[in-house]
Amino acid sequence: MTMVRTSGYLSPHMRRLAASVALTLLGLGVGAMMVVGYFGNHHYSDFRIFWQAGRDVLQHHSPYPSPTATRLHAQDQFVYPAPAAVLMAAFALLPLGTSAFLFLVLSIVSAAASLHILGVRDVRCYAITFGSLPLIQGLVMGTVTPLLMLTLALTWRYRNRVWPIACTAAVAIGLKLFLAPLGIWLVGTRRWRALLASVGASAVLLIGCWSIVGASTLAQYPKLLSELTKVEGSYGYSTYAFALRLGLAPSAAHTVVLSAVGVLAVCVVAIARRPHGDPAAFALAVVACLVASPIVWLHYFALLVIPVAVLAPRLSWLWVLPLAGWLFPNLNHPAATWKIVGGHMVLALLTAIALRSTLAAASGQPAGHHEMVTGAAAPTEPAG
Repeated sequence: MTMVRTSGYLSPHMRRLAASVALTLLGLGVGAMMVVGYFGNHHYSDFRIFWQAGRDVLQHHSPYPSPTATRLHAQDQFVYPAPAAVLMAAFALLPLGTSAFLFLVLSIVSAAASLHILGVRDVRCYAITFGSLPLIQGLVMGTVTPLLMLTLALTWRYRNRVWPIACTAAVAIGLKLFLAPLGIWLVGTRRWRALLASVGASAVLLIGCWSIVGASTLAQYPKLLSELTKVEGSYGYSTYAFALRLGLAPSAAHTVVLSAVGVLAVCVVAIARRPHGDPAAFALAVVACLVASPIVWLHYFALLVIPVAVLAPRLSWLWVLPLAGWLFPNLNHPAATWKIVGGHMVLALLTAIALRSTLAAASGQPAGHHEMVTGAAAPTEPAG
């Protein structure tokens, strides 16, 4: 019998374990160093704007600036829906530095909880998420993106229960209106009761919070968003900005956006009722949200972690997508055209993968293809 010498060599299992440990330490280490190194710079960036809006609510002042390009040019004004200001009133009770730290902790917990809720147990997926530049930017700047990740995760987890979806959808839309296209997914999957409840809950939340902030500001809010789009619409990674770079007029650029959202809506409806089509339909609806928004910053791409986790709750090559932001980083100034193209390539890849996963599952392909659609097999909540 021939003896195989193994001394001095690692077994395949040990090599995989070492690679996993290295990936985990690298991802978490990079994320931690970036957050610790940059958190608090620029006077807490976005969170300072939220905190000041909360103070305005407590002092019975309007948190909104006048809807003029002059006021919006510096990108330091509160332009979010009223529920965001009301939510931040709780943080405004504390000094800025203290509340910013607590919000950072809440954001980190929210991002981690999002993965846990979706059934992600592989620590390497957590390392990739926290090592991705979009999430790091979201944490450093004190954005609401990690909270939106949590609302999306809860929406998927309780997708077969009416009022949990209604509540999470209302909170998501109350923080960022561009998440409204999630309703396309509810239409495609014929969750009519959830759709109606979501519309009702969102209306109640928006109207209720605007009554606190000041009903007069509601009438001016559309104009504020219109002026904001004029000022910042050519910035960032949005489809609208991409269309402007192609030389289109603003009206034509809006038409391009609506057309793209329409195509995605058709895809959502077409695949939603196919076998194992629900995860792909949800993923495409999230993509539609980013396409619909006239302003998209890098940290918005952290939301794509949720459809990635839905499609592949175990580590697979699909988890490369959250790391793509390192290839086209950009601050809050006009992004180079190639960076906008890079962002859209990520959206296109996720769209293609979602569609392919549904077709693979429907055709009964072997287990090698099943990893991309395991979200469809996740335990569902009883309908209610």
